[in-house]
Amino acid sequence: MPTDTAKPAHKELKNFRQAFKDFFMATLKHRSAPLIKLLTAMGALTSILLLGILNFIL
Repeated sequence: MPTDTAKPAHKELKNFRQAFKDFFMATLKHRSAPLIKLLTAMGALTSILLLGILNFIL
């Protein structure tokens, strides 16, 4: 008998993503939007650089 354990988790994840998206859009409409965009871009670049360095070392 199959169980539906994956469905509630997926629904929770979708709700979390929607809440995060709403929060992010509300933050972008705020005055500090350029700072948030800058921090996001810096975080993305840093993670890409770290992945590149790790791939180079390993």
